Order: sequence, then C-alpha cells, then structure tokens
Amino acid sequence: MSNRLLVPKKDRALFAPAIIRPRAILPGIMLPVRGITGLPPVTPGSATYNASGSLVVPAFNTITFTLWGPGGGGCGFSNSGTGGSASSIPSLGLTANGGGGGRAWNGADIAAGVGGTASGGTSNYTGGAGVSSWYVLSTAHGGNGANGGGTGGRLGGGEFFVAAQPPGGGGYGGWDDMESGGAGGGGGGCCVRAYTLGQLTVGSTIAFTIGTGGAAGYAEYLAAEAGQAGRLYVVWS
Repeated sequence: MSNRLLVPKKDRALFAPAIIRPRAILPGIMLPVRGITGLPPVTPGSATYNASGSLVVPAFNTITFTLWGPGGGGCGFSNSGTGGSASSIPSLGLTANGGGGGRAWNGADIAAGVGGTASGGTSNYTGGAGVSSWYVLSTAHGGNGANGGGTGGRLGGGEFFVAAQPPGGGGYGGWDDMESGGAGGGGGGCCVRAYTLGQLTVGSTIAFTIGTGGAAGYAEYLAAEAGQAGRLYVVWS
C-alpha cells in the first residue's frame, strides 16, 4: 500500500506549490541598453579641424571621419610650384595626399599639377587636376579639392582672379609677361571612413596631421597662387 497522502480532488488546490512570478519594479519603464551596460549617453555632434592636433573620441553609435589633403601651388613660366603635404590619421591608416604643383617651362612645355590621391578610407577620392594656359592665362586654373572640397583658384584676362578655397583647392597659375604661360596646382585628395560602436574606444585620443598647401612658383608680372590647406571633418551620432 502506498504511503502517499491521498488528498481529495476538491482540496488539491490548497496543497499545490506556490508559483512566484517576478514583478517589475516600475511597470512599463524600459532601461536603455547604455544605462544597463554603463556606456555614456550619445550627444550627436560634429567638429572641423583646420590644423594638426588631436581629438578625444566622443560617445557614439556611428562616427565618420572625412579627411582632405591640401592643394598644390600654381606656377609661372620660369618657376614651378610645389605640391601640398599629406594629411593623415596614422592610427586609423587614413591618408589624403596633396595636389601636385604646377611645373614651369622645361624646354618642351609647362604642366599643371595633378590631383592628390587618398588611401585607407571606405571611400577614397582623387582631387581635380590643374589647368595650364598660355598668354593671358584665361584658363590657368587650380584643381578642385576632391569630394566636395574647396574650389581651385580661377584666373582670367585683365588680372581678374578668384582665390582658391579650403579644403584642398589648388592655386592658379601666374605669368611673367603677357606672352608667357603658367599652370594651376592640383586639388587635394579625400578619404572617408565610418566606424560603429566597439570599433573605436570612447575617450581615447587620436592624433592627426593636416597638410599645408603647396607654395606658388614666382612669376614676375602676376604672382601665381599657393594651394589651400587640408581639413578633417568628424561627425557622430
């Protein structure tokens, strides 16, 4: 004979084990994931850097770096311009090269500066090439900075000109006399790269270099123009 206690069916509910269900302390309120994990809240924003330095990575879900190289300097008939120095973020592997300088007469021709290249980004863009011209230099323009960068310098007849703009606009060419020629510098390159939460450490410091524009080659009658500097633009959300 079994030793189990026989309980009439009608009374079994009195002996059933209690089922305890957890209850929300504050019904209907959901804590955000960042509150649970201890991550700081995100305040969307952006920052522009026109000179070399460093930045502290803010709290982010997505952060995007856009880096431009500088423009190259324009040249006259006898003296070449120089190329712009590269912009870079070494820790992220991003480099935006400067545009080339206009090259003066070499016994065969004069040549405009080439556009700067870029590397390391999810997207990499090449700056616009400068333009060479003879006589009144109506088209001795500088190249534009890549990916919406600054416009290159523009030069027309009668000494009319529009200065190159940052970031990365190439300088216009000059001339030594009305029967010589000159050439514009190339525009700076550009690279773009985005990161999501966890790919960069919030609060870490990132150093960067902003390249300077190339110098203009000397021209006696109307001076050529130097290239414009590079730039770093950072946006996060």
